[in-house]
Amino acid sequence: MTEAFVDLNFDPRIGSPGADPQTSLRAAREVLEALAPGPR
Repeated sequence: MTEAFVDLNFDPRIGSPGADPQTSLRAAREVLEALAPGPR
């Protein structure tokens, strides 16, 4: 797989109108780190 799209708006911590921006950024960073490519 070379690309993936993860729609974080389905996460209520991120996609709800009252979501805290800092919480949203932390969650997004966690996903990016978890999906980041490792050494080859």
